[in-house]
Amino acid sequence: MDHNLFASLRVSGIGMGLVFLGIIVLWGLMELVLKFNTNREPSRTMAPEKASSADMQDAKRKAVAVAVITAFALQNTAFTASTHKNREAITAWQAAHRSHQIRTAIMLNNRRRKDH
Repeated sequence: MDHNLFASLRVSGIGMGLVFLGIIVLWGLMELVLKFNTNREPSRTMAPEKASSADMQDAKRKAVAVAVITAFALQNTAFTASTHKNREAITAWQAAHRSHQIRTAIMLNNRRRKDH
């Protein structure tokens, strides 16, 4: 029995080591990409007080476009309580089971909040 425990701990340790090694390798690659990809001259950023009215109008148009696109995307997202709403009525058994699931989820969530 102890052999299985030590074998599983060894496999877990090797796995964790490989994960951290992979993170370190990715970090190094990102540093290399930043080193060779950065511009040598300072970037020119426009100060808000020096922005022209045409630039402000363009920024407002872009903000409105983003808001409209987001509204259209959220319009297709539905937050319904039941997928059976349009297809069929649920039975009393299904309703009781779902309410039990919801109560259990709420109780677990409240326990997690108390632990933190």
